[in-house]
Amino acid sequence: MKLEKQQMADPEKWYSKDRLVALSDGIFAIAITLLVIDIRLPEGLDPRNHALITEKFFELFPQFLSYIVSFLVIANYWMAHRRLMANVEHINDRLTKAHLILLFIIALIPVSTNFFGTYYGVPILTVFYTLNLAFCGIASVFILFYTRFHRNLAPEDPTILRHMDHRLRSALVPPVVFVASLLFLFFPDGAYYLPFSWMLIPVFAYLVHLPWTPRKPRPATKPQAKK
Repeated sequence: MKLEKQQMADPEKWYSKDRLVALSDGIFAIAITLLVIDIRLPEGLDPRNHALITEKFFELFPQFLSYIVSFLVIANYWMAHRRLMANVEHINDRLTKAHLILLFIIALIPVSTNFFGTYYGVPILTVFYTLNLAFCGIASVFILFYTRFHRNLAPEDPTILRHMDHRLRSALVPPVVFVASLLFLFFPDGAYYLPFSWMLIPVFAYLVHLPWTPRKPRPATKPQAKK
């Protein structure tokens, strides 16, 4: 009874980090599993008609492409989520709600993946899929930013905070690239080539961590006088 009164007095004690991590792991795992359910050859094909089966197999390329992209996106955000939660000491109401929004968007990826892979090149479905991936990144950036700069959520350890700053810069890259890739839709058949621009994500993620500050010039050494 006493414990319950303490929890009622401090609502933050109702929020459990372990429960949030367990829920997140479950949603991420289910989303990854659902990605492969719709990848299948049409039923009723004649096993002796090798040419037709081969043709139908290669027609699945867009679905395999969308599966690979979605798997990498979900896996990347899951790893980022696990690293973040390892450094979080406490959670509150706002952080919990932000995680639920992220999980809502993650759970939608199998749907947008199916649309994108089945009707590859259709602009509206390409936009839907791209924005789904972009909003995953935006939600992840908000969670990381909020945790980094909100007092009492992350430890005041300079090393940990420096690592969080590093991750924050990396987390900004995917949503920016996803949104910028929509510019391909202004060109003829741009929806077909748009996904290949996402291969630039690891390149930009590497570039944002290069030391762009100019090196200080070395002080000029005075010539030694000859004896």
